[in-house]
Amino acid sequence: MMILDGLRDLNHALLIASLLILTAAWSWFPCLLVQRACYRKTGRERDRDALRLGLPPDASLPHVLVQLPIYNEPTVARRLVEAVVSLDWPRERLHVQVLDDSTDETASILRDLAASLSARGYDVTHLHRRQRTDFKAGALREGLKHAAHDYVAVFDADFIPQRDFLRLCLRPLVADPRLAFVQARWEFTNGARNLVTRAQRAILDGYFGVIQTTQSWSGNIVDYNGTCAVWRRAAIDDAGGWSADTLGEDGDLSYRAQLRGWRALYLSSVVVPGELPDSLDALRAQQSRWGMAWGQLARKHGVALWRSKLGTGKKVAATGQMLATTSGIVLGVAIATAVIDFLLGFEWGAPAAALAGVAVLESAGSVIAMATLAQVEFRHAGRWAALRDSVAGVLVFGLVHLRAAMSVLGGLGGATVAYARTPKKGEVPDLRHPLHVQAGDQRKP
Repeated sequence: MMILDGLRDLNHALLIASLLILTAAWSWFPCLLVQRACYRKTGRERDRDALRLGLPPDASLPHVLVQLPIYNEPTVARRLVEAVVSLDWPRERLHVQVLDDSTDETASILRDLAASLSARGYDVTHLHRRQRTDFKAGALREGLKHAAHDYVAVFDADFIPQRDFLRLCLRPLVADPRLAFVQARWEFTNGARNLVTRAQRAILDGYFGVIQTTQSWSGNIVDYNGTCAVWRRAAIDDAGGWSADTLGEDGDLSYRAQLRGWRALYLSSVVVPGELPDSLDALRAQQSRWGMAWGQLARKHGVALWRSKLGTGKKVAATGQMLATTSGIVLGVAIATAVIDFLLGFEWGAPAAALAGVAVLESAGSVIAMATLAQVEFRHAGRWAALRDSVAGVLVFGLVHLRAAMSVLGGLGGATVAYARTPKKGEVPDLRHPLHVQAGDQRKP
């Protein structure tokens, strides 16, 4: 009996400890909402000012390299390349690299398309690697060996950049020599397809509409999302270039650059539509990879962050993001120990109940608020529909993240897996609302 009592007390202590960790980690979410409210007016004004900055005459515009890392994407590859060569930028100053690691018919599609476009006067180079060394990071790194242009835009295969993308993103980059990259917001071609895509759109709207905007407005570290951005080549080189020692080559490079003193800018009013996973299996695979990537990033940069010259506030904000995005394993421990408490007949006291309530409000409550607010601002849904999809998003992502918790733990421990792409269908976009914020539309939501 004494042994059972001891095990029960130990289990309850683990529950309290996990709840304390979750309460601390998830406090980042309500803090973001408060920060966003404080910076909302000045942040939006700065973003509008950035889009009003002038560009040199066309004859003096900088050369831009556009890199398109593609792997077995026959349904979307052609659409992407054709959208990129249609960008509003002088043809002689636009250089496109099709970084093709494909092992299926995509390779022949891209080879023929590149040859056709080159014959029409476009600078399109098809670089086909037979060995997929270092995956996406390796392809991007290999492409940079063949070009020396000052600015580098990157698009994943399923995105469709609007014609004025470069005209908008290059304005602040040209004006500010310490700006490493400008990140645009993701829009979704299939966001209304089914419950899974609506749930994702809600959560990602919250991420782009609250988390990314707040990090940018407050001058904190801005996470590069792997696509739909323009980098300054000098920042890439200064940070050590693309690395494949994590599955999050995008976040890794952005952290390395900003820890070296470079800054980043996120512009929610510049949007690029892309495709969401439309099944739970595809979403789970994607989130497992992203979870492991965040675990690897936390392991790699956690100590370096606090040794850097960044201000204390920026260190705290970046640490908050790392903790919030790697807390799935702690949530799993909390749920498991709570179930054991129940089975052993342990009665919760006020401390455990209070901690659990605060943790739920901080996480689910804040995320629902973020997602609802952003969906309404982006005109994806009315208030009640936005709230419905936000609740669905929390439930779907909660289930997915619990199942992906071991990936986070593996990333924290240094484990890795082969980079697996998320399958795309390349369906015709079903955007119900025009991309009205493109080109710096100043209408208030």
